[in-house]
Amino acid sequence: MRERLADHRLVTLAGPGGVGKTSLAAEMALGLLAAFPGGVWGVDLSAVNDAARAPAAIAAAIGVAGGGLDPGGAAGALPLVVEHLRDRRALLVLDNCEHLAAPVARLAEHLLRGARELRIVATSRQPLGAAGEALVDVAPLRESDAVRLFADRARAVRSDFRLDEATEGPVAAICAGLDGLPLALELAAARVRALPVAEIAARLDDRFRLLASARSGARERTLEDVVAWSHDLLSDDERAVFRRLAVFRSAFALADAEDVAAGGTIATADVADLLAALVERSMVRAGDDGYRMLETLRAFGLARLEEAGERVEVADRHAAHFARRARGAVGRLWSGGTDGVVAEVRAERADLAEAARHALRRGRADWALPLAGAVGLLESRVGDVEAARRRLDAALALRSGSPADTLAAVRLHASLLLLEGRLRRGAEAVESAQLLADQLGDEGERDRTRAIAGLALLLARDAPAALRAFAGLEERFAARGERWIAGFVAGWTGFVSLLGGELTEARARAQRAVEAFAACGDLWGLLSASVTLGRAATALGAYDEAARAYERALAAAGDRIGDRVVPLLHDLGVVEVRRGAPERAAALWARCAEAADRDLGTTGGWVLLTARGLRWYPLLAAGHLAGMRGDGAEAARRYGEAQAVLEAVERDPRDPIGLHGAMAITLLLRARLAEDGGRGEETTRLAREALARAQQSGDRRLVARSLDAVAAGLSLGGDAAEAARTMERAEALRREAGGPLPAPERADVERVAARLRARQGVTV
Repeated sequence: MRERLADHRLVTLAGPGGVGKTSLAAEMALGLLAAFPGGVWGVDLSAVNDAARAPAAIAAAIGVAGGGLDPGGAAGALPLVVEHLRDRRALLVLDNCEHLAAPVARLAEHLLRGARELRIVATSRQPLGAAGEALVDVAPLRESDAVRLFADRARAVRSDFRLDEATEGPVAAICAGLDGLPLALELAAARVRALPVAEIAARLDDRFRLLASARSGARERTLEDVVAWSHDLLSDDERAVFRRLAVFRSAFALADAEDVAAGGTIATADVADLLAALVERSMVRAGDDGYRMLETLRAFGLARLEEAGERVEVADRHAAHFARRARGAVGRLWSGGTDGVVAEVRAERADLAEAARHALRRGRADWALPLAGAVGLLESRVGDVEAARRRLDAALALRSGSPADTLAAVRLHASLLLLEGRLRRGAEAVESAQLLADQLGDEGERDRTRAIAGLALLLARDAPAALRAFAGLEERFAARGERWIAGFVAGWTGFVSLLGGELTEARARAQRAVEAFAACGDLWGLLSASVTLGRAATALGAYDEAARAYERALAAAGDRIGDRVVPLLHDLGVVEVRRGAPERAAALWARCAEAADRDLGTTGGWVLLTARGLRWYPLLAAGHLAGMRGDGAEAARRYGEAQAVLEAVERDPRDPIGLHGAMAITLLLRARLAEDGGRGEETTRLAREALARAQQSGDRRLVARSLDAVAAGLSLGGDAAEAARTMERAEALRREAGGPLPAPERADVERVAARLRARQGVTV
């Protein structure tokens, strides 16, 4: 501000009411007393309602009212002011100019022409529009500054107030809810004398009543007074647009405003100019992400909308507008992918959710169904699948939507149920979607629904039926340009091929899925397909290719998903061991193991295990590291913790993807520790438990690996002949399911075979 004043003779501090313009100008003026030896004066124009009286108010403030001049009159004031300031290096602060913006602009120009050393600072909720005026936009306080101001003011009324674990959260909520407006924060802090901060935070929905104050002053007595003063300066049309725009909960574009705020006497073509006027008057803020209202102004606008009897009508327009947006976004899912749709609507989440609530209250299925779908995609991505399903349930219960909207909602509902592990209800929803798709008679909709039906069959462990459902879909989706759903089919069929031991086919399909997801920027699809690709390449002994797949996925994830990269870190560590790089494996597992003792949440997981089981990966990594150090006891403890995580997941009635395979792997690791300790019976028991789990998972090569472990247990003192037969069964199964183990992975098999040869000459 001082730099602006050095370069410009008129500087206006512009911003919404209560943002601290007056305090800022006063503090700056005090700091410049020495720089302006001719005098520094402040003039409060808030009580001056007649522009002609402004010169007299200035004259009174600078001390030239006298000699028969009426300080409240107009005659003769301006020449006296100019004469007094003509040769002085002086600073004049004109406070609260918004209601007299144009006349104050002319007054300032006149004063600056007559007094060449004069500088003027004005505070206003809009620019004055004077020649040579420089603007300083006074924004609300940043969070840290807002919290500091609140705490200082709270201690002024209650000396024992402290920011601590109990108060920090509510204070942050108060500061955010009050937009960082200093006046609002001071009024809220004054309530600390009687109310706990948690109670103040909870009452912000009724902020104007909560923050009513007995502060003295002609205008700024309450927060509502401050906003009402600005509102009263608007024209009738500006007030109408202001109150209608209050329905937006997040940033909005001009096209959004035109769609929602036009109506009655307000033509669509007029909205742009009226919105620009509201920005000028600090009633709406313009930013890189669009236009938005401070929450305090929005609350005031909603109250005026109610008073005008327009609340339902404008909420209807808002819901219809966002329903159209939601329908278009969800329709682009099949080509652009979930990440693309989520990115498109994420910034509008609050508006979409509010529009969905209104549509449900109004019983409008034509709005509720697409809105519930768009919000459902967002909520499922952040882990709130329950909320997504409840909203879809409520929208579908209206039973009056179009066939296309109903099909889209039912299909999404089915997908959420399936990926949450609610397989029976998911299968029922898929059947309903298939009936709707047949009734609609659209071949594309039939194919999309068949893709979800294939997923349902796969999760029900009917891989042959899943492959029949998926047959031909990838090619047809690709021909239509629907890249994301083509990648979806390629990824899941690649997963089925991997389980069945069709390793070359699994690798090819997973590679196509990776490229499809990369092309449409879908991170989660890319990560899942990369794991399938990496595991198929590893089983084929193509370790360099597997490493490239995992490294590409890690690079794509970057720091965007936090601890949820642990599956990639774990699996890449396994690959590095196979490549003969134990140091690199240890470094990767160390990164992964950092999350072993952290809470990774209960929602939002990906790849084979929901987030309820995601901690399994870092616990395995911690066990591997302990094994590398030769600390068998620590490795056993960590593998035991990993198994406990899976058992907790299993107690939930839902049936997550990959649970049985993960349990089999964990039991095999524990069996190997028992084998290393020479405990044959324990080894055999754990290996047979692993075998049962592997068979349930459908992964044929994991079944073969479990048979190898059973043989290892038997080789330690059990039936050596049975051990040899078990090993032969494992080898035969591997030949049917992708081929023998790559050379770097044969050490375990060869160790057991050597042990059997040493016992009674058994040949393997």
